[in-house]
Order: sequence, then C-alpha cells, then structure tokens
Amino acid sequence: MSMQFRKLISCICLFAALCILIQPVAAASTPDEATTNYNLAEIKLSQGEFEQAIYYFDQALAANTTMMEKTGTIVYIYSDKAYALIQLERYNDALTTLDQGLAIDNTYPLLWYNKGVALYKLGKTQDAVNAYDKAILRATSIKESLNKTAGETDSLVDSLPKYLTNKGDALLDMGRYQDAITAYKQALNEDPGYTRATDGLARAQQKSSDFSPVMIIAVIALIVVGCGAAYFVLKKKPSGDSAAERKGKKK
Repeated sequence: MSMQFRKLISCICLFAALCILIQPVAAASTPDEATTNYNLAEIKLSQGEFEQAIYYFDQALAANTTMMEKTGTIVYIYSDKAYALIQLERYNDALTTLDQGLAIDNTYPLLWYNKGVALYKLGKTQDAVNAYDKAILRATSIKESLNKTAGETDSLVDSLPKYLTNKGDALLDMGRYQDAITAYKQALNEDPGYTRATDGLARAQQKSSDFSPVMIIAVIALIVVGCGAAYFVLKKKPSGDSAAERKGKKK
C-alpha cells in the first residue's frame, strides 16, 4: 500500500471522526420546538401583539417541553402568557394560567405578582395583597441568596420595589393607610428613586391625615346618636291601651 493511499485513508478517518463529534453539539445547540415557539411569543409580546403572543405560548406548551422543564424555564411561558392575558383584560383566564404555572413551581415571584395584578383588576383586593406578599417573600429570598459582594443581580430582585408598590396601592384602596405607608417606604428603601412609590407614599400620608379628624367626628356622632336612642327607649312612656287593657274595657 502506497504512502499516499495511507495518508488518504487517514484523512478520511479523521474527517469521519470529526463529523461524529461535531454533529451532536450542533444538534444540541438547536432550539427545540417549545423553545422556538416561546422565543416567537416573546417577540410578539415585546411588539404588543398580545393575541399572537398567546398563540405562540400555547404552541410552546403543546410541544415537547421536556427541555424547558429541565432548565426551569417553563414557568416563563405561564407567567408571560398571563401577562398578555392581563393586557387583554382577560383576568380570569390569566388566573387559570398562573395557577397552572404555580402548580409546577410556586417559588417563582413573577407568577405570584401577576396573580396579584389579575386579582386586583377583578376587585379582589385582599387576595391581591396576599399574592403580592408571596411575590415579595420569594423575591426577598432570592435577594438573600445572591452574593451581592460579587456584584450579582437578578431581575426578580430588581422588581421588588414594583411588588411592594403594588401592595401599597391595594392597601390604599382598602383604606389601610398606615399599612400602605409601610409598603411604600419599603419600596423606597429598595429603590429611593422609584417614582411610583414616592407618589403612593404622598397619597397615603395625605389620606391618613385626612382620615383621623373624620374618624373622630364619626365616633362622636355615633356616641351622640347612641345616647339619644338609649334616652328615648328608657324615658318614653307607652301611650294608649295595651291589648289586655283593651280587652278589659270591652267587657
């Protein structure tokens, strides 16, 4: 066998080996169907095309989501689909989607936050506060687990001021002004420049100062009315005949 022929055989073998090694890497780097549809949904979501976004989120969920489940990214589908539904004012559908996501992973703060938003929009204010509390608790847990000295950050932690401010808004609507003030102050502690929290705090403080004199007047009024009613009941003498007396007179 000639030297050139041996070299040719060696080159062919080397090329075949490279193909075997490289092909799986290329295949692994190709997004699966669920991820592809999720990426399309995110594009539509960023463009404000919410109906189209929901369509692609559903396509992603209908595909094989094994890879997304392994990486923990499947909750993004539920959270972002719910966001699109909220934008379309389909709040009950959003809650259904969020509960499906929470059944998979109830530690993801954004699922709880979006649930709070949907509940608030439906007028279920106390339930919204409870959901916001869970979002805050889980985001705070993530914050504590991060090594801040190494400069680590997380978008969920950066959203803490928003979670706290939304909680403050709900409490403000319920007339729980002091609790609202606390929530807004906690938001500003996370981000002193967060305008929504600053505005909310000012509203809550104003409401709180207006509320106290009104409550005092209301309490005084109730006392006066109560005393008057009691005096009327105790001092008022019966007029006319009783039923027994009327029967006696007829005899």
